[in-house]
Amino acid sequence: MRCLRKPCPTPNYREAVVAPFTGHAVAGYLRREAPAALSGVLGDAFLYRGSPGQSTWADVPWIAVFDPVVTTAATRGYYVVYLFSATMADVHLTLAQGTTAVREEFPGGARSELQRRAALMRARLPEHAEWFSDAPIKLGGESPLAKDYEPSVAFGVSYKTQNLPAEEDLVADLRRMSRLYLMLTARGGIDSFEVAGEPDDGAAALTIIERRRYGFHRRIERDSSAAKEAKRVHGHVCQGCQLNFAQVYGPIGAGYIEAHHLTPLAELPEDVPVKQDPKTDFAVLCANCHRIMHRKGGPKTVADLRVLHRLSELRAFLSAV
Repeated sequence: MRCLRKPCPTPNYREAVVAPFTGHAVAGYLRREAPAALSGVLGDAFLYRGSPGQSTWADVPWIAVFDPVVTTAATRGYYVVYLFSATMADVHLTLAQGTTAVREEFPGGARSELQRRAALMRARLPEHAEWFSDAPIKLGGESPLAKDYEPSVAFGVSYKTQNLPAEEDLVADLRRMSRLYLMLTARGGIDSFEVAGEPDDGAAALTIIERRRYGFHRRIERDSSAAKEAKRVHGHVCQGCQLNFAQVYGPIGAGYIEAHHLTPLAELPEDVPVKQDPKTDFAVLCANCHRIMHRKGGPKTVADLRVLHRLSELRAFLSAV
């Protein structure tokens, strides 16, 4: 993870900010080389982005790791992020939140809401205390955005940029943090189970683990770019019952279908990236078939679902004879 070790241009950031922003080597490094270094450690299951600012230098630059199931932008969701202090004396590896979307929703109390959500993140990840601190961080930024970063942090670890740990220790911390990131999503993220969608009317009988897995499954299906691509790959005809919304409902139904992630709920891992291949990891289903697939005790595979549908057609035919 050489983006945090010499030769790394971030210690020269204070010199860079007095120079023109456009085309500067330090800005380019934060946008390209630093994210590429993180990708070399964690692999291609995540997205990586670094920001020196937009059109002008940021007082708190950052380098982030996004799980596309959660977010693809720093403005919303939660993610792993290195936050540099305004003096460049410190860099903080954190699990933090996007602040822009929260400020839009809570214009008069964004920082209180960020603190509330950070506390929920810590509560769902008690394991964090073995490696990371939940003590508040101080970034020293003057902009409102930079000041919002501080309450957005759930926990992390701080380093002195002029006295960084050994390479293997930096890598170990990053891998631990990314593992906790994945675990948080599997455990509900920052959503409330009381208002989260449920698989059926018998949801009260589900264990907390089953509810977590169902919520995780639905998050993959609703928010994943892979799920959107799955609809393009598989088309818009239900693979369970062959319902074509356009044929039934006309133009208003054109292009409508739901994506179903094929990994069984019981097999969803907590701490490794979930497969997101649009062709092999998803099916497309109408809402009724999708609901049945998620119902407790429902069919395990789309093939099983098709058998149920054919049996229902046979029963209907025989009853009409």
